Amino acid sequence: MTTENFNDALRVVALGASAGGLQALKPIISKLRANGNCTYIIAHHLAPDHASKLAELLEHNAELPVILARNGELIRPDHVYVCPPGHDIEVKDRTLVLLPADPAAFITPSIDRLFCSLAEHFRERAIGVILSGSGHDGTVGTKKINQLGGIVIVQTPDKAVQPSMPEAVIQAGHADLIGSCEQITDWLNDIAKLENVLTPLPTDTTGETFTKLFQRVSAETGIDLHQYKDTTLRRQTMRRFRSLGYSSLEDYVAQTCANSEELHQLQQSFLISVSSFFRDPSVFDTLAEQLQRLIAGKHPGDSIRVWIPGCATGEEVYSIAILLIEILGDRLHQFDVRIFATDIDQDALEFARAGIYPSAAISSLQPLERQQWFTPEGSGWRIAKTIREMCVFSLHDIISHPPFIKMDLISCRNLLIYFKSEQQVELMNTFHYGLNPNGLLLLGNSESAGFNSRLFEPIDIGHKLYCRSAGSASHSVRFARLAQSFSAGRPRIPKSDMTPQRKSLVEVALGTIAKTYGPPAVLVNAGFEPLHFFGHSQRYFALSEDSVDFSVFALCLPELRSELKALCYRLIQENLVSLDGVQSHIQLDGVPIRVRPRMRRVNSSAESSEFALLICFEETHLDLDAASSNDSPIGQETKETERLRKELADTREHLQAVIEELETSNEELQSLNEEVQSSSEELQASNEELQSSNEELTTLNDELRAKSLEADELNASLSNIQNSISSGLVVVDRDGRITRYNSLATRIFGLVANDVGQFLYGVPCHLHLPALREQVGSVIKTGVSVVERVHQGLFHFLMQLDPYRNEAGECAGVVLNFVDISDLYSAEQAQENSEIRFRQLWEASVEGLLVVGSEGLVVLTNPALQAMFGYSSEELLGQSIEMLVPEAIRAQHLVDRGIFLHDPQARQMAGMRDVVGRRKDGREFYIEVSLSGMKVAGEDYVLATVGDISSRKKAEIGLRQSEQRLRLAMDAANAGTWEWYLESNENFWSDEIWKLYGLQENTVAPSFDVWKNCVHPNDLERVLAVLDDAVARQSVFEMDWQVRLPPTKVPVGCCLGGSQYEMPMAS
Repeated sequence: MTTENFNDALRVVALGASAGGLQALKPIISKLRANGNCTYIIAHHLAPDHASKLAELLEHNAELPVILARNGELIRPDHVYVCPPGHDIEVKDRTLVLLPADPAAFITPSIDRLFCSLAEHFRERAIGVILSGSGHDGTVGTKKINQLGGIVIVQTPDKAVQPSMPEAVIQAGHADLIGSCEQITDWLNDIAKLENVLTPLPTDTTGETFTKLFQRVSAETGIDLHQYKDTTLRRQTMRRFRSLGYSSLEDYVAQTCANSEELHQLQQSFLISVSSFFRDPSVFDTLAEQLQRLIAGKHPGDSIRVWIPGCATGEEVYSIAILLIEILGDRLHQFDVRIFATDIDQDALEFARAGIYPSAAISSLQPLERQQWFTPEGSGWRIAKTIREMCVFSLHDIISHPPFIKMDLISCRNLLIYFKSEQQVELMNTFHYGLNPNGLLLLGNSESAGFNSRLFEPIDIGHKLYCRSAGSASHSVRFARLAQSFSAGRPRIPKSDMTPQRKSLVEVALGTIAKTYGPPAVLVNAGFEPLHFFGHSQRYFALSEDSVDFSVFALCLPELRSELKALCYRLIQENLVSLDGVQSHIQLDGVPIRVRPRMRRVNSSAESSEFALLICFEETHLDLDAASSNDSPIGQETKETERLRKELADTREHLQAVIEELETSNEELQSLNEEVQSSSEELQASNEELQSSNEELTTLNDELRAKSLEADELNASLSNIQNSISSGLVVVDRDGRITRYNSLATRIFGLVANDVGQFLYGVPCHLHLPALREQVGSVIKTGVSVVERVHQGLFHFLMQLDPYRNEAGECAGVVLNFVDISDLYSAEQAQENSEIRFRQLWEASVEGLLVVGSEGLVVLTNPALQAMFGYSSEELLGQSIEMLVPEAIRAQHLVDRGIFLHDPQARQMAGMRDVVGRRKDGREFYIEVSLSGMKVAGEDYVLATVGDISSRKKAEIGLRQSEQRLRLAMDAANAGTWEWYLESNENFWSDEIWKLYGLQENTVAPSFDVWKNCVHPNDLERVLAVLDDAVARQSVFEMDWQVRLPPTKVPVGCCLGGSQYEMPMAS
């Protein structure tokens, strides 16, 4: 699936809730399943200044991820986005937009704001869900979703904790489906099933019922619905009767029969009044460019006329008005600006005329624009008076009323999509007729003039902006009406229908009766062209000798022509079924008769708006005797009547002649106009030649000006560059004259502004540069740069002389660059001193030091290490560190080295286990190693400090062996030891002590008090005195005492011990 198709398939479900909404959201979100084509956005009223855990609460037990929405984030299928507190949320294309909450709003986020943006960008793919909550937030947004073909689902009020929000949407008639949380979840999990629920079955019975219902709506309201798309009308009808609680279309039709007012309400639901300020800003940017071009061709006093059919509630009308004001600026009063906004929705027009909009409607405007074009009024904002006076709002049916003409711009966005293709073609002809030459036509995103491209040339296909072509369009004649509309068809040559060879006897009989006994009559179409002649009507018609006009008016007798014209136009304008004319006296075949024309409208079918006119001629033969009696009063009256009729006929003929003369004069004027136009075109051609020459000169002048500006810019850039660099810069020519320098160059040379053009060698220099002239000459001659360090006292500079080459690549001078390297010189000196101190410390260290690379190769060693292992420096450098490790443990050393390099923390290896080194002669010895990782120039190294601990290790081994011999002796003598630390009063007893004192080991903690209890009372005082004396004198003591044992035996103990500070007493 392509990205475009994927975007078209994506549906966005917005859920709005307030008080009690959490109880409804939790079961819905927890049971939503991933289907790959739905995204969910939650707007729940929250306190703006407190953090919310709504996303965490909903994520529990949810199959889909629930996250807080972030500004600019692309929405993804099968994700649930929660609006954070203190923000409003909108959807633009497939992006989430977080906006600061409206300070005037009492609650956030605004559900209406979310739903409106969703409807505008996703239209029929938008689904709005209203759950529990108080107030009526969401009612405006659900209306917009409803009107643009989306789906609105409402929680059953009885099941909601707070039913106000669901009830408000239901009472407004915006709800498509009403159900519990379980039903809502089932609908959202199966969108296809949801659409089937809302789509009527295409049965013949249902289609006929819809057709009859729409005919009744047209008859009741005067709006012809025949040209609207059936699918749109049916969908809106289903929404209407389901929101009223009817289970079937038949029940609803029965209700409309009982209550005709419901037909008006249904017709109101067909009117999709949706608009917004500066909808699709990029479209208005393109429109502004073209309006500027169009207005540039206007002169002060000219009019600027705009027509916006289907204006809805006026947001787009005022947007275009604001656009024109911004374009015209101070010249606004020089033009007659009129914006005609029309619609058939009277309520929407009243709203637009008032010009007061809620805060949500102008939320997309910048604060500066809001303050400039609106003033606060109550809880809303009123459009500025200057803008309101430019706009004229009028009730107007675009498919039946005459169009507005001489327009510079027609903006008809998202209106054509609701009409059938035939009506769309007619409306394109209408727009072409109503626009001025080169006028602009703006259509909606889903509309195009492609099907009639000969009438309009595209300016911007992407933004649906077109320009009126010079061609002509067949515009249908429309008459002002009182009720139903009428459109005259295009003239065409009538084609006689051939009589079938076989007719039924009834048809033959009816034809015979009509021909024999019926009055003379003719059937004409909407273009007043004969379709069929009845009876002896041929006597009333004849072909003209010099005209190719086949209308009934050109073919009929001159005496009846004016009367027939008057009758036809009157019947059409007044929408009459029949009309009788006045009697006229004429001569037919030399016989005087009285004729009265009678006219009747003939409809082809009840469903079709096509009709014809049947003109009958009612004849009355005159009595010749009565007519010739001139002396009788009747004869006198008849004669006077005949005279008046003849005078009237003469007047009509004269009027017709005048009309024909006017038409002839008009044709002559048109011919003269064409001649003038031809002369104008010749002058225009000459003017264009002059203009072409002028443009060539202007182009050359512009090129010179552009070159001059380019040179100025380059010079400014070069000056900025030379002044921004942190070094002294001087440029000299081949003769050594100064051409430019920067401010830092004055630290080297004593330069002033007047020195440009002077010899550099004559300018005072603060540095000692005795060979400067020769060095500059060498660079000019050889083209090789010179780099040298120069100094004066504590100041050090890097002097670099480079050739200055012109466009031909020749050396035209020298660029002298002096970089202050005083700090660098100081750093180099400090580094040099540091290296000396390091080398002295490295060489003098008694500990062995070596540096090993990440590959385990020796990089650096000191003399102490070399002497310790018996190698010279050359023998160690570049060799593996494992050469200093005994062969038996080299494999383990490789592993340990890899572990250390992975985590190079400083550590001491001798504390963990015995570390052994291997000398050059193969002897092994004990060493102590400390490791530390370091990074130099991005490379890892290890610094090892190595100490020879062979002597210490030998002493430790001897001590350990002595302790073992002492332990054996003590065991053999059945003697024990105890230690008493005077400072901490800690006691440590050997295993034999427990046996000697007759105590079970670990039954009591060894302590001085326990020991005293084990001394026989007869010896306790003496023993304590000896101990105190030994502690005081820090001397060795020897004594014996009796141990308190069971009565069977009283042994005598002997003790040898000593006392010393910070040392234990042993016994």
